[in-house]
Amino acid sequence: PSRDDVDVLKHELMSVQQQMNDLALEKENEISKLIQELSTYKSTISDRFQYFQICLQRDLLYVCTKRQN
Repeated sequence: PSRDDVDVLKHELMSVQQQMNDLALEKENEISKLIQELSTYKSTISDRFQYFQICLQRDLLYVCTKRQN
């Protein structure tokens, strides 16, 4: 191969490596975003579940108290 061929191949290799790095970074950012969203959803679900438990306990207490009277 000529010197020009080698230079072209080196340039192409560097270009492909940069594209791969860009894609990897993009995927890492996307994964981080999705992990954050999942964490937010889990927190929301946990909060709602705790609220539901409190309401259920309150309602059960009310029903039990009414039955005793």
